[in-house]
Amino acid sequence: MNKKLQILGLACLMLTLVGVTGCESDPYSPEAVRKNLMPEMQSLARTKEQWKNVRARTFNTNSRQMYEDWNAIMLFDRPVWMSIYPVP
Repeated sequence: MNKKLQILGLACLMLTLVGVTGCESDPYSPEAVRKNLMPEMQSLARTKEQWKNVRARTFNTNSRQMYEDWNAIMLFDRPVWMSIYPVP
């Protein structure tokens, strides 16, 4: 009987300790919140994924614009007006 009482007392003590302390620290404790106020934000306005999307969109636009710029430099985008004769 004494052994059963010791086991029951130990189990109650362990359950009380787990209930009071918890298994892990609280992610919403004031200290945890103060350490990382906005964990998902990389800058003031965008998250890391939003920055990746901006970079991909910018690279895509710049690479497509490069072909138009090259055609403008080489004068392929319009007919040349150097002849005195009309160009159809």
